[in-house]
Amino acid sequence: MCSYQLTMQRIFLCSLLLLWCGTLLPQELSKDFYAYQQKMVKCRDDKNSVQTDFEDVARACESIASTHPSEEARAYLLMGELYKDAVNANLRNSPLSQAYYRKACAAAGPDDVFTSSKALYCQGLLYYTSRPDMMQNFDSSFYYFSQAARYDDLFLVGLGSLLQYGLGVEQDEKAALANYAAAIAGGSDCYADFYATEYTLRARANGSLNLEAYNDYCKYYVENNLNGNWTTALGFLKKSAAAEYPPAMLDLAIFYMNGKIVPDREGMIANADLVLQKAVKTGYLPAIYQYGFLQECQLTSAEDKRAKTMFNYYKRSAESGYAPGQYATGICYLNGYGTKQDLDKAGAWVTAAVNQGYKRAVDGQNKVLARIENIKQEKAIARQERLRKWAMAMEIISGVADAASQAMTTNAPPTQKHYGNSAQVMSDSPSHSYSSAPSSAASEEISRGYFPVLKIGNGFGDTWSDGKGSVEISENSRSKMKSIKIGNKYYTLSENHKNEFLGVPVSRYNFFTIIGNVYYFVAL
Repeated sequence: MCSYQLTMQRIFLCSLLLLWCGTLLPQELSKDFYAYQQKMVKCRDDKNSVQTDFEDVARACESIASTHPSEEARAYLLMGELYKDAVNANLRNSPLSQAYYRKACAAAGPDDVFTSSKALYCQGLLYYTSRPDMMQNFDSSFYYFSQAARYDDLFLVGLGSLLQYGLGVEQDEKAALANYAAAIAGGSDCYADFYATEYTLRARANGSLNLEAYNDYCKYYVENNLNGNWTTALGFLKKSAAAEYPPAMLDLAIFYMNGKIVPDREGMIANADLVLQKAVKTGYLPAIYQYGFLQECQLTSAEDKRAKTMFNYYKRSAESGYAPGQYATGICYLNGYGTKQDLDKAGAWVTAAVNQGYKRAVDGQNKVLARIENIKQEKAIARQERLRKWAMAMEIISGVADAASQAMTTNAPPTQKHYGNSAQVMSDSPSHSYSSAPSSAASEEISRGYFPVLKIGNGFGDTWSDGKGSVEISENSRSKMKSIKIGNKYYTLSENHKNEFLGVPVSRYNFFTIIGNVYYFVAL
């Protein structure tokens, strides 16, 4: 679904808010800026980039600053990102990155909140992580994170992290939880941090917290997210997960799903499934949601039996107030994944996620609601067309019966439309046309939206009768070729084997009537 993403993945803190400038830039920016942006992104993400590539991007940045002053601040912001996060670690330059971030702050206008806040926050990240060319300083991180949060609550996630692990400040998990909650309301996806902190506080309060497992988890976080020492971090994470500390089990399962521990897909799925099942038993909401996502990752089609399991776990997390689960449940109802399509429930669940500030839901709400409205309109149009065909079918059946009755009693010419076959029925081109109108009984049945007369049935292999004869729709068990049997005669389907009779799908032949030896089928 879904779209289809690892929304609960705990990743390096800087990437929590590494928003692509291009997704937030207004459309009026110049073509020169977009060309520069593409060049910068390519240079940043290419491990084969060299110093001359960086210098070329820097020249393009200065050109933007001189020729398009209104774009100067964001051009500098991109340069700070380039030198901070280049894939080629040998070309990262923290002091130069900070210099560009400061230039971005100086060039940003009073209304450019995005540039100012992100430039401040990213400077905090430079001090937060261990870097060979900049001393780690949590006091400086706290300062820049605080300044960024003055502009946007989204950036309170940085303060929450410092408070949660006691980095440069006294550890205060309650304050950390409050900051994470405010950051989520502001659009951050820091649900893993929020629920890990919330679980720890609750377990500490009721005396069920495994302190050794919790301390191992904290060590894992510091080694992986601050020091970049994955090998050491993994040992602490596995130890914490083995002691069944839910946040550790969730993170370990996600790393399995990402292929960071076991490369083969079968091993990834099996290990993640095992760990998540244990986490689910603890009632840990992010794990319940993630187990649903694990099923989604394995889906091969909309009919895959795992779709129902996926939906059940998404809905279970949604009903407990987990915003990502609420959004995923809404999308399941929208598309009919693992459940029957229900547009009203789809809109309600997506809106519930939006009300909690879930960024993905907020960004996608308009598209989701617009799609729901389009589907409703399409269904309304289809229903009107169905009613029209019902009315036509009733007139046909009524007309044929009247014509037969008159022919058998008075030999008088028919006074209703007479359709010779289903192709004529569907094209509304009768063999002979006469002015006519449905009977009052037919009109009443049409207004009620159905008319249960001469109904064939719901499937293959059964026989139905109207008292004058029988019709059987059957399927050859060997060739799977479907056919219609009238009396002892079989009428095979169309040559393209699409379950059609006279050009119309068999499933649509809901009505027929028999006059003498002639069978009249009416397709809705």
